[in-house]
Amino acid sequence: SQSQQQKRQGTTTRLFDSDASTATSGGPQAPIAEIDRRRNLAIISHPDSGKTTMTEKLLLYGGAVQQAGAVRQKAEQRATKSDFMEMEQERGISISATVMNFDYQDKSVVILDT
Repeated sequence: SQSQQQKRQGTTTRLFDSDASTATSGGPQAPIAEIDRRRNLAIISHPDSGKTTMTEKLLLYGGAVQQAGAVRQKAEQRATKSDFMEMEQERGISISATVMNFDYQDKSVVILDT
């Protein structure tokens, strides 16, 4: 098939004109470069599985924060970025979903912590 042949040749099919820098769907149009630059991550799992801890590590390794927070922090640790409500910090759980973004290398990373 054509898609298998394209995979073997190292190409992918896009929903864009090869000569244009915008989408061809007739709706709102975004530049291909901006679409390629974005990375969206949704961290979803059952309660108390480490979603917020994973989010904090991604922020740390991405250079968005200097120190990763802890959900159940000790005196020398700081609270997490995504658990900002007082009740979340008291209970050590996430109550609301949080969206955070940062630039990493040439990409724009958006993280949804549920």
